Amino acid sequence: VESGLLRYEHGDENFFLLMMQPPKKPTLNQIPPREYVFIVDVSGSMHGFPLSVSKELIRNITSQLRPVDRFNVMLFESSNAMLYEESVEATEKNIKKAMEVIDKQKGSGGTRMYPAIVNAMSFKQTEGFSRTFIIVTDGFVTVEKEAFNYIRDHLNEANLFPFGIGSNVNRYIIEGLANAGMGNPYIVTNHTQAEEIGKKAIQAISQPVLTDISIDWGDFDVYYVEPVAIPDVFAYSPILVYGIYKSSPKGTIAVSGLAGNTTDEQKFDVAKARVKHNQALRYL
Repeated sequence: VESGLLRYEHGDENFFLLMMQPPKKPTLNQIPPREYVFIVDVSGSMHGFPLSVSKELIRNITSQLRPVDRFNVMLFESSNAMLYEESVEATEKNIKKAMEVIDKQKGSGGTRMYPAIVNAMSFKQTEGFSRTFIIVTDGFVTVEKEAFNYIRDHLNEANLFPFGIGSNVNRYIIEGLANAGMGNPYIVTNHTQAEEIGKKAIQAISQPVLTDISIDWGDFDVYYVEPVAIPDVFAYSPILVYGIYKSSPKGTIAVSGLAGNTTDEQKFDVAKARVKHNQALRYL
């Protein structure tokens, strides 16, 4: 994973940017074991085309999984429930069962997303796996402000990618979820888009190259950092960490994470960071 550090000093405030750039084409042994949890809206507005595309998306993603990978499905409307007690292998039998359960849903009442996200996050996690939540909805749900804050605060526990499906998607909700989760929003409004966007999405979300990421700032005196939690590094998607620091730039920043079956650690000498022509950091 290629990385870099930039600094900019402006009066009594000092700004920095740490960038972690993953390789574009990771080898199979660079990708850690993956766990996908599909959080699927099964309310009444999802029946027909939205639910049909949701099933196709789940089937396509699970068919790409390796024997070491796992998946689970949470169905939500006014209430929510996880399909399996813990994530299972993506076998033909398990995938078929998931599809059959989704087929039987006849949602009604209010559709609340926040409790579904919290319950999914607190559900038993597969140790040592890169965990990804895939939210599938038409966006016509109740999303409290706390949901966005909750997602931001737990980015180091699970990645999140929202899929808006339907001819009249609530884009505000889908893009808000993507912004909070630092992931791309995917919008499917008709059948012709489903396959193309599905392939694009699978390429983006199937290649975590660094998970369980932590940053040790050492003697570098940071007092404001965004994001507040660090999600996994995916191929094609660099991770940017912005912040403000006090006093003189000194010390070493250590970034560590799980890459495949090995621990990867990189260190950055703060004093050697590039400082020229970085005025934009103040506004970022």
